[in-house]
Parts: sequence; structure tokens; C-alpha cells
Amino acid sequence: MVPNAEGALQGWDFALPTEEPPRALWARTQRALKRFLLGAPEDALLDSALVDRTQTHLAAVALLTLPLCAAWLAGSPMGRAAILLSMISGLLIAVRLEASERERTNPIALLMGGVVYAIANQKGGVGKTTTAVNVAACVAGAGAQTLLVDLDPQCNATVALGGERDMHPSSYDCLVGEGSVAEAARPAGPDNLWLVPANRDLAGAAVELPRIEGSETRLRDRLGPVRERFAYTLLDCPPSLGPVSVNALTAADRVIVPVQAEYLALEGLVQFLDTLAMIRRELNPALEVSGLLVTMHDERTRLAQDVERELRQHFPDMVFETVIPRSVRVAEAPSFGLPVTEHSPSSRGSQAYRALAKELASRG
Repeated sequence: MVPNAEGALQGWDFALPTEEPPRALWARTQRALKRFLLGAPEDALLDSALVDRTQTHLAAVALLTLPLCAAWLAGSPMGRAAILLSMISGLLIAVRLEASERERTNPIALLMGGVVYAIANQKGGVGKTTTAVNVAACVAGAGAQTLLVDLDPQCNATVALGGERDMHPSSYDCLVGEGSVAEAARPAGPDNLWLVPANRDLAGAAVELPRIEGSETRLRDRLGPVRERFAYTLLDCPPSLGPVSVNALTAADRVIVPVQAEYLALEGLVQFLDTLAMIRRELNPALEVSGLLVTMHDERTRLAQDVERELRQHFPDMVFETVIPRSVRVAEAPSFGLPVTEHSPSSRGSQAYRALAKELASRG
């Protein structure tokens, strides 16, 4: 017996006259189901509890609708019964698909989806680590469980969150050893923020990984249940397109590409996008570019304005509206072992990264 089955149908306009034709019955059933199951506010989170309740209500409908229709079916050919069952089955599937679509298009619901982002660019010094640390801090500050995985042998993301360069277990153990990401993750200071630290040994991973069969998917395999435990997982990639970066891009659902507002940053961008196309073709067909992020932008210089304009002209749908300014507060925050949002919450850099986190959620 389905729990609360009678309560599930209270208030429904669900009277079924025996003479009602199949098409009218189908329309009535559809309206009642959709009103009950999809009548929640648009910003409601489709969490696991709601999914469980939805499944319970669907079961209640499946079990209780058939007895209610017994009078209509009495004496009818079996073909009519089969048609009705098919219609109900199709409706249940349609309702679940519609609910899934509503979750997919709701930015807030993505917080429950376990999205993995790679912060990547082959050029160094463009703000990858700064972006990874501060976006992770902003999302965690909004209440979402967030994991930051430091994959750079310089260990800058680890140090920026108060860690040391010789911590174990580390991302190196996940890539080359037998450790899992879940085992290596540890609290990183701000509430809801967890860190998988890097280690100096990670510098040798570029040599060791090619010797391991199936090395391109090591990180993806090690993530395991972490994808569901954390709403956001951010992978801070090294400034290269070696085996470690390939692992990150293979494991990621989406990639954020920081681009410094200088001419040389543009030259490597096309090559990086070509590499992304190769990763999608060979290793990760589902990988998407979430957006290009203009960083270290000095609005006082014509160069920065020209670079931003060129990016928006050539990639009109890919460049984030948010621009990260060149900021002393952002640059000095790692020396305190804090994200800039905690080191200087009212600074322009903090405001920019909070705006970026909101834009990231709205883009899905």
C-alpha cells in the first residue's frame, strides 16, 4: 500500500463519470497530475526528498486511478484497457521529463546537480587560481557544498586557503596513486568549502601518468560519489596542456577560461580552444565551455578596453558579462591564506567574484 495515498488525492478534481470518453479522461488526468506535481514555485529546489515524494505520488496515481476507472472499463474490450494503461504510463514519463527539464533550466536547482568545472588556460598568470579560489569561496558562502581540487604543482590554491605544500593525501595521490578524491578532501576554512590540496610531487605526474594505462580518465574515475556530494567541484588546472590538464578536462562537465586583458593572452586562446575541441572529440563529448572570463582588467588603459572589445566581438555568446578588475586586495589575499571575499569583503575584487558566481549559476 502506498503511504498517504488517500491524502495524495485530496482536493483533486478527479471524479470519473463512466460515460466519459477516453480523450476527455486523458485530459482530466493530465491536468490533475500536472497541477499537483508541477504546481510548486518556479524557484523550488528539486532535491532528493522531493524526488522521493514525487515517486510516491506517481505510485499513488498509478494504483488508485485504475480502481477509479474500473466502472468505465467494465465490459469494455481488453484493447481499451491496454490503451488507457499506455496513456497513463506515457503521462507518468512525460511528467518526470517535464520535472527534469524544470530542474535543468532552474539555476538554483543546479546547486543540487554536482557540476564539475575546470578552470583552465595553457597560459600562466591569467588568474586561474585566483578565480578558482574566490569562485569556490563565493559559492560556498551562498550555502552550497563546494570542493576545490588543486592540480597545480605550484600549490598556489592550497596556500591561498592556508594549506602547506607537503600535505598528504593530495591530488597527486588521486592521479598517480590509489587514493580517491573523497579521501583527500578536507575542510578549507570557510563554511561549506573543502579542498583537495596539491603537493610538490605533482610535478612528476606529467612523466608518470603517460605510463599508466587509461591515464586520461584517472581523475574522472577517482571523483566517484564526490560528484553528488558537492554541488560544485572546481578543478584548478596547471598552466599547460599536459597530462594533468587533460585529466581535468576529461573529468569536467564545463570549463571556465580566464583570459588576461592583454594582447599575448589572446594569441594562445585559439590554440586552447582547439585543444578543447580535441578533448571533446576523443575523451569527453559532454564538455562545454561555460565562458571566457576577462581578468586583471585595468579600465584606465586603452589596451584592456581593446582586448575586451575584441573578445566580445569574436566570441559574443561566450564572454562573461562580469569582468575581474586588477586589484591589490585580490593580489594580497593569498598571503593571508584567505579568499578575497573574506580578506576584504567590500573590495571591487570581492564584488566582482560574487557577481561572477551569480552569473555562473544563471548560465547553468
